[in-house]
Amino acid sequence: MVSRRWWGAASILLGLLVVLVFIPGLSDEFTWDDNGLIRTNENVQRPERFREALTTHFWNVSENAVEANETYNHLYRPLVTLAYIAQYRLFGLHALGYRMVSLALHVLCCVLAFFWLARRLPTGNERHRLVAVSLGAAVFALHPSRVEAVSWISGSTELWMCALVLLGAWAFDSNRNWLAGILLAFALLAKESAVVAAPLLLLDRSLVRGGRNRASSIPLTAPVVAALIARIWIVDVDLPTGEVRNALPRAFASLGLYAQQVAAPWNPTAFPGMRVYSCGAGESFSAGWLVGGTLVVLATAALGILALRRNTWRPLFADALWFMVPLLPVVNLLDLGSRNLTADRFLYLPMLGVAAIAARGILWLLERRPAIGRTTAIAVVVLVVGFAVVTSLHSRVFASSSSFWEYEAQRNPENPFALHAVGTARTRAGLRNTGLAFLERAQALAERTCVHTDAVRAAKDLGWALSLGAGPDDRETLSKLKATYARVPRDGLFEHDGPPGWLVQLTPEEARDLVADELHYALPLATIEARLGHVDAAMAILDDSALGRTELHAQSQSLRLRLLAGQGRVRQSLVELAKNDSLPDVESLTSVLGTLHETLTRARIAPEDQAALARYALGFSQAPKDLESLSAQDRTILEALRAYSIDKPVNTDALDSHARQYNELPRFIRLAKAKATIRTLDAQLDRH
Repeated sequence: MVSRRWWGAASILLGLLVVLVFIPGLSDEFTWDDNGLIRTNENVQRPERFREALTTHFWNVSENAVEANETYNHLYRPLVTLAYIAQYRLFGLHALGYRMVSLALHVLCCVLAFFWLARRLPTGNERHRLVAVSLGAAVFALHPSRVEAVSWISGSTELWMCALVLLGAWAFDSNRNWLAGILLAFALLAKESAVVAAPLLLLDRSLVRGGRNRASSIPLTAPVVAALIARIWIVDVDLPTGEVRNALPRAFASLGLYAQQVAAPWNPTAFPGMRVYSCGAGESFSAGWLVGGTLVVLATAALGILALRRNTWRPLFADALWFMVPLLPVVNLLDLGSRNLTADRFLYLPMLGVAAIAARGILWLLERRPAIGRTTAIAVVVLVVGFAVVTSLHSRVFASSSSFWEYEAQRNPENPFALHAVGTARTRAGLRNTGLAFLERAQALAERTCVHTDAVRAAKDLGWALSLGAGPDDRETLSKLKATYARVPRDGLFEHDGPPGWLVQLTPEEARDLVADELHYALPLATIEARLGHVDAAMAILDDSALGRTELHAQSQSLRLRLLAGQGRVRQSLVELAKNDSLPDVESLTSVLGTLHETLTRARIAPEDQAALARYALGFSQAPKDLESLSAQDRTILEALRAYSIDKPVNTDALDSHARQYNELPRFIRLAKAKATIRTLDAQLDRH
């Protein structure tokens, strides 16, 4: 006889194992959507906006929020928003605290799942039951599909929902029906998929215990219905009414993909079911996905028929429903506009059904076929160890946005989101060649698939990258880019004849959105004007873009400070930079502007003559006549500053002999050498 102490010890051991496996994923960086939902989300950071945060859609992340997928504007998850608000008060912008909360929630869910399984399995040999429950709970806890919900802060919606559903199941099993209903209502306010939980619990009780108990259905469902009505009143649902022709193939393909993610999780990705498009043919679905989905439906239907005929099959059918029913909201019967058919995090709650089937099967074998049962239990232990290894390794992928997107781009070279993210990140980091190569691949993919949104994003990225990379000597490219942006507000045509070239006809709304997009319109256009020598025009563009905004984007702020120096106000730009030391490139900008100011001051250049030399040094114009009148030493430094500013090699050897005479020059030399290392790395990556 196994005492309660053994059951408690097993649950504690499970929790410790979960912590050990997921520790590698703990980091102090935000990843992907974490940045929008938390790091830059004014609605969870500013107390005066808490009311708005809790009474508007989940993705209303700031007063300057840009709409993404239209479906996101109808998600209402106030419980998760409230959790973010509380965590921000506790941890600020230290992501480690949020990640630890997610891990604690997962441990709670695993322990609740352990005792949920214990309540489900039939009485018998307690040792066999303990083994079966422990292995089933381990499958739930350590399956690689857990990573996206646990190691990604934005995936915590699944954790809150599952914890509340399992607590509701415990209350329902204890005949605390009103408490169960309230808990399920809160689960609905954590994620919309919880709407299926109340019907699932009622159906589960009918199958496992037999008979119908109408008295329990009212207290269970009434709070959920009330929460649903309140939710619809606050944020309308507005279900999509688009094309339904592919609804069944899309749903069957999604089910097949979910089955594949459960059965073969050895090479996980955040984009397991990228939708496949081709010009002319539109969307297509893999035959393997369709066959897999069909088999899942047939197997579930077969279990249902057996359950109708023989009561002994009902518990197993109930277990299967715990997998199938929570998937109904995410099998894409309604096209929600996502580019991904499935996601690992959507399996978080459905894996309870898989765990229940596994535990029930192991117990049946241990009771009826002891030898086979022991062999099966050992095999499941090996499988769980494999899960733990893959899960632990994959959790590291979510440690930062850079590690996440680099992994995804390598895992699936046809992922437009990964190509976009890696390309823009590398370009910002100074890896211009490889960054541009990724963006060109994204643009080629958009042309091949004829996905309009991908084409728009790729064109915006390329325009931004080319504007940053084109120097003042490349006036042909700069003039072409200027004409490219000029046509957008005039006729909605976003066209560049390259290289690389693109042609995208924007809708009126898309054209307005692009013109209002500071990062992809005002910043590139201002950069182009500055490179052409039109510093005042560039400053005017940024000033216009700043209207109606709380502050400019960090890249725009950096450009504005350089433009200020280009107007001859180098000292003023340094003073303003000192007040805004949060800019990502504050160190390099301080070094460049400081060296420029020191050089112009030592050369005794009159203030009215400093503007032309400053523009030259910052890469905003050709060489002015005054350059020839400078000493060789001053000319060498200004030419080095110019080379650095337009991303050309800097002759640091020529600067070393002058370093001792300047305060800022030694730091600039170190900066130039670091950039040379980045340029070398860029060339090496480009060759490979």
